[in-house]
Amino acid sequence: MDKAEYAENENFLVSWKNSTTNRIDTKKLKAQMPDIYARFLNTVKSRRFIVKAV
Repeated sequence: MDKAEYAENENFLVSWKNSTTNRIDTKKLKAQMPDIYARFLNTVKSRRFIVKAV
């Protein structure tokens, strides 16, 4: 698929969807300010792999 966002053949449609997730960096949170967790929020981007029968 290389950099393509989708591919298909006679049986399947396969696609990548971009997704953004916010997660707390627990190491910083515990070490520096356990009561102010929002300050240590990390944004993580990922792509979801989806396979569908066609």
